[in-house]
Amino acid sequence: MLRKFYLKNKHWIASTFVLLLVIILMAGCGSRETSSEPGNSKQENNELETCIVTDHAGREVEIPAKVEKVFAIGPIGSIFLYTLAPEKMIGWNNELSDSAREFIPEEYANLPVLGRWAGADVTGNVEEILKLAPDIMINVGSITQEWVDLTDQIQEQTGIPVLNIDGSFFEIANSYGFLADILGVEERGSLLAAYATDVIKSIEDLRERVETGTQRTVYYGSGEQGLSTSSRESINAEMLEIIGAKNVAESGGGNMEVTIEQIITWNPDVILISDTSGAERKVYQMITAEDSPWENIAAVNNNRVYTIPNLPFDWINRPPSVMRLIGAKWLAHTLYPDLYPIDIRDEVKEFMKLFFNYELKVDDFEKIFHE
Repeated sequence: MLRKFYLKNKHWIASTFVLLLVIILMAGCGSRETSSEPGNSKQENNELETCIVTDHAGREVEIPAKVEKVFAIGPIGSIFLYTLAPEKMIGWNNELSDSAREFIPEEYANLPVLGRWAGADVTGNVEEILKLAPDIMINVGSITQEWVDLTDQIQEQTGIPVLNIDGSFFEIANSYGFLADILGVEERGSLLAAYATDVIKSIEDLRERVETGTQRTVYYGSGEQGLSTSSRESINAEMLEIIGAKNVAESGGGNMEVTIEQIITWNPDVILISDTSGAERKVYQMITAEDSPWENIAAVNNNRVYTIPNLPFDWINRPPSVMRLIGAKWLAHTLYPDLYPIDIRDEVKEFMKLFFNYELKVDDFEKIFHE
């Protein structure tokens, strides 16, 4: 019902959202202070005009009043930026996979790889970034002191303004509105924000209908043997709790290695596999093989082992990006088909058209779902 309302009224929703942004703009970024070199007017030195914005960490940052070039310091931000304003991107953090390139126009897929600061490996190429002279950089992710300190460090190191943007699932809509205002793409931002709001509301409604004691228990596995997992404290597996499921790895300090004996003891209803082998589904094949040590686990016995879709990017994690909007729908329908009845193909088609401006073909579904 919510989805029908959104589809029927999305232009009205977009207009309303733009109006709200304008009101916010007048109170904040729209009335933000502008400055230019002394003695020069706006018209004469438009490229020197700046304004002050307050990012999601509460930092006041001076940025150009007109932003044309942007770099995201990590993959979460790059996916976020690409879906909002690909024309303003100056580069990616990593080489795109061949399969991801199939969903992204060549002009964007071939943007230079400039490295990353977010994540375990710091590869940010300051020299190359400075050559391309982005107006701002963005750090999309958790608003923690660690991330704020990283943002300050990068801004000091490069001399380029860096904004912290909240990358948490429930703040996706607000984050689209925030950056859309700065980039001057308010209408585009309002459409994406309206979609995100609709998804989040539907997931919240689902959680209310999942009764305590009837939650699906889930093991989230990754790695070549499927024995790497993420506990409830980790952002990597937070989607399980968000949709009303129960992560069997209750604690462990985030990401951890487990044994097959531990998984047998947990005996999850469902096993979700993050598998980088693509169409080969090596981990899935290993888990579901005859005489596999996993064979007596409830999820395997009941054919409830699923490989998480990862095209053009992972739908749940690696990184936990805005792909989680369609990932939430897929996961909710997979775990609770009676409570969340949708046509997942129609949902994916709508998502890919809106967020990636890509019209899915029949064979794309085979690649996405490994059919």
